[in-house]
Amino acid sequence: VMSRVGGDGSRIRSQLHPNEDVLLQFSPKGSYRVEHVVEWLAWVLPKVLEGIDPDDVIVVLDWFKPHLDEAVKQTCKDFKVKLQLIGGGITGDVQVGDTHKHHAYQQKDSAAEIADAARQLELRPWKLPAVLRSVVLKRAWDAWAEISHDDPQRGYVHDGQLQPLTDEGDAEIALSLIHISE
Repeated sequence: VMSRVGGDGSRIRSQLHPNEDVLLQFSPKGSYRVEHVVEWLAWVLPKVLEGIDPDDVIVVLDWFKPHLDEAVKQTCKDFKVKLQLIGGGITGDVQVGDTHKHHAYQQKDSAAEIADAARQLELRPWKLPAVLRSVVLKRAWDAWAEISHDDPQRGYVHDGQLQPLTDEGDAEIALSLIHISE
């Protein structure tokens, strides 16, 4: 979870109590940079690699400038995992997080935000709804926990990344990808 903070975020960090599966990061502009990507990889890869051969792990990143940095490539090498970079302009078609998770997640998070605001307006109609970082963090976690995480390979099949090199299985590829290739 990235928050926009002018300092190092230590005061905010001390007030929030995130789930152990949440990495809190802070940035002056609220968007991540190379150091945030490297920090996240160093945080998540040990969890991912528990009991798994690093040769079986592929980190998939899009063509965002911080992802292209040598420090990111080096971090993947240090953990002995493969790095796959998705070419610019096609992230929305082949990045599984975008094609199979983002919409459902955003719907759950937005619905919770609207419900929170409606409750606050019902209690205090004269006051604009306030949003605490702890509430945003909880909403984000709850929305992620509510969406389906069954069959994670399905997205990679649908997006054409786990297909045999024959035409077998082509019917499972997203229609948008078939039209791109024609």
